[in-house]
Amino acid sequence: MSAGPVAHDLVRTLHDLPSPPEVYRQLTVELDRPEWTPGRIARVIGVDAGVTARVLRMVNSPYYGVGREIATVEEAVMLLGAEEVRGLVLATSVVESFRGVPAELVNMDDFFRNSAHAAVAGARLAARSTVRMDPARAFLGGLLHDVGSVVVCLLLPEAARSALLHELHDSTDPLLTIERAVMASDEAVVGSELLSEWHLPEAVAAAVRWHVHPERATAYDGQAAIVHLGSRVSIGLRGGVADIGAIVPETAPAWTLAGLAPQDCEGLTDEIENAYAETVALLQ
Repeated sequence: MSAGPVAHDLVRTLHDLPSPPEVYRQLTVELDRPEWTPGRIARVIGVDAGVTARVLRMVNSPYYGVGREIATVEEAVMLLGAEEVRGLVLATSVVESFRGVPAELVNMDDFFRNSAHAAVAGARLAARSTVRMDPARAFLGGLLHDVGSVVVCLLLPEAARSALLHELHDSTDPLLTIERAVMASDEAVVGSELLSEWHLPEAVAAAVRWHVHPERATAYDGQAAIVHLGSRVSIGLRGGVADIGAIVPETAPAWTLAGLAPQDCEGLTDEIENAYAETVALLQ
């Protein structure tokens, strides 16, 4: 089977992809206006009751530790800033943008849960890191780090299906099989380009672009390393390996780039698992 289109060929077809969630799109339009206010932002988000409820649950979760109950989206914008709230809107609604993926290729519920686990791991690592990456940004990067694989399934469902039929026996991870068989270069580039199209912060898009090989990053290498470690740690923990040092060896360059070492991760496993259970409940 041929390697298939390279990443930049897929990027050219990004206009064929589903749009970002409607409330996120409207929010981006509003934030592009110089006269936006927290009240106007709250009204845009308030059109979608489900997103509003999930955003408020996240804002009032231990992730933010604001010390008091935030009762309205307007308060959340004033406290956290509009960009932070925009990221929350995307995090709580992005799965809906990819419901068109054939179920036999990607179970989006499983994809969401796995991505949320990586997001939690990345956020917890960011909180301990000497690299300046806000844990909420690390969470968003982790949640979206593998979105390029889903893009492949949307744009090339027949090629992805063929990849599964021919090569699934070589891997227990269907997305990894599709990525290797269908694309000749890194799916992370496609995911990053999509996030740029959706106007996510440059640091998040760059972290997704370089998360597979953060040592090759031309910018934001520390942030990419945190997303990389979050993904690797998540895969290991979900596979039953509790020792983070065994999941990612101390010699891995990502540790230095992230401003971390395995010994900085004492107690992190329980922290991740507890936060993950809460996060899934908050985002549903």
